[in-house]
Amino acid sequence: MAISLFAGTITQYYRQTTHIHACHSGLAEDQLAVFSLDEDVRLWQTAMTEGLANDLEEPLIWQESNTKPSKFISLEQSQYMALMLCAVYLTRDHLMLPSALPKKLNLDKNYQNDFTQDGHSCFPTILRPTFWLPNYFDFTFSGQNVVHEEVMIGSVVHLKHELQSLKALISQAILADEMPSREILKFASQAIDAYTAAVTFSEQSSVPIVLSDSTMSAGIM
Repeated sequence: MAISLFAGTITQYYRQTTHIHACHSGLAEDQLAVFSLDEDVRLWQTAMTEGLANDLEEPLIWQESNTKPSKFISLEQSQYMALMLCAVYLTRDHLMLPSALPKKLNLDKNYQNDFTQDGHSCFPTILRPTFWLPNYFDFTFSGQNVVHEEVMIGSVVHLKHELQSLKALISQAILADEMPSREILKFASQAIDAYTAAVTFSEQSSVPIVLSDSTMSAGIM
């Protein structure tokens, strides 16, 4: 199953994916929940900014527009899983990167530990969020998105820094010619390229990034 990174406004993301959800659920679009996207996003920005006021250097505000450019960037599940494992294993001298991917990420106990808020990950902004905002803050937080789903949220700026650091570790491991893990390192490197492309697009357009599965991105490129 493919996974996608959507770089664009939140308004565009939900307007485009509402059609996809309707197609996959067999419902007419007018049977799905309809909400005032522009106003909902403004209220969401205000709620996050007020709730985190003591921890922020700037308001969590960006310009929403349905005319801004947007982009879906696809990556394979194997690439995504490899990236997550490298974010865990390459920062631990006492851990050896597995020779093969697990059937599910949550079957890997080291990943599961780092993914939780109690884990002490070096790359929390890669591991935990599914939403990244085009603002600077150096932490991740749990909260509701604009359609009231519980999600983890991070900063695009901090995501960029973590990707650069992890890319250097992956390059070192490739140069060390770690044979049993070569395929995982290759997949992770490909995922780094996909994430970096999304970050570059986000920075150029000052828009968020959303991680989504293939049912949301099918046919939208």
